[in-house]
Amino acid sequence: MGKIIRFTTKVSGIVVLVVPLIIGIMLVSKSYAPTLSIDVTKVCEDAVGPGSPIMFSGVVTNTSALSLSVTVTDDHAGVVFGPTVIEAGASANYSGSYIPTESPSTNVVTARGVLFYEDRLWPDHWVEAIANATCEIKEVPCEWTIDKSADQSQLTLSLGQSFQVNYSVAVNGSGDCTPVDVTDTYAGFLGTVTSASQTFYYPRFIGPYGICGDYKVENTASLSTGASDSWTVNVHVPCLEGCTLTQGYWKTHSEYGPAPYDDTWAQLTDGADTLFFDKGESWYEVLWTPPKKGDVYYILAHQYIAAYLNGLNGADTSTLGTALTDAAALLDEYDTKSIPRSIRPSFINLASTLDQYNNGYTGPGHCSE
Repeated sequence: MGKIIRFTTKVSGIVVLVVPLIIGIMLVSKSYAPTLSIDVTKVCEDAVGPGSPIMFSGVVTNTSALSLSVTVTDDHAGVVFGPTVIEAGASANYSGSYIPTESPSTNVVTARGVLFYEDRLWPDHWVEAIANATCEIKEVPCEWTIDKSADQSQLTLSLGQSFQVNYSVAVNGSGDCTPVDVTDTYAGFLGTVTSASQTFYYPRFIGPYGICGDYKVENTASLSTGASDSWTVNVHVPCLEGCTLTQGYWKTHSEYGPAPYDDTWAQLTDGADTLFFDKGESWYEVLWTPPKKGDVYYILAHQYIAAYLNGLNGADTSTLGTALTDAAALLDEYDTKSIPRSIRPSFINLASTLDQYNNGYTGPGHCSE
């Protein structure tokens, strides 16, 4: 019986296969020369912005009459397909991506097919095809945004009162942006933003107001691009009611005269005879006791009684803040003989505050008696 011999050779890029045929005991050889060929396509998608990938894909087709082990390599992304055996006439898809460093960016894929015959590779017999595609990095339109805010949106102020409001202006940019100037209707030029984001801060005093009512304090921050944002602080200044009278008025208008009786005294528990902080004297007696040698207890007590009665009579005491309650605490805790030297200034300062109120220099104003 004859010996079967198989061999291949490469002649001018053409693979020549010698195929043995056995007929009975005779060996007959018939040779043929198939051509290896491969085809590859490539398309890509633009990167949506700097730092974003270019996506690419394509189809590799074995156009040979024999099977090929195919590998697709991209010059940016490396191997994106295979090695995989593709039968004669069959196709396969591949895809990949890479981050471009320039725009436009061209990348090339190389499809290499190695002859796969009788379940093994024939490395000396291969074929290649290339394809390329060019894509760009899309320019991302610049978008500057501005956001203005403050730590207050509603304020209630007394007549003559002011309040500090703290504002902030946040500027943010996205995309390929150029520097932008920031201005404010109150603070003026705030600065130029060159980075992706920046926040500006500034204080503003609102008030004082000399007339009661409702006010709107509007503030607008703007960019040189035309974008702007505003913040409004709504201010309420209540109208003071009633009017004030001095200690001299209340001293003479109790049920003991000599002037006509003012029934505001009747709002105390026992009228003018109401005990004054358990000191053994009535309100009337304290009011008629002169402050000998500058006795700060009676100086404060007289102004306290007048301010307290003014409040009972309908005068707005909001401008006094805590002065009335602070005075009451001192008058209740001490008497004329127990006031420490360190506490005397508190008596004097509170007496002055209440005297200003009773005389109409602060608060709702003095009554025309």
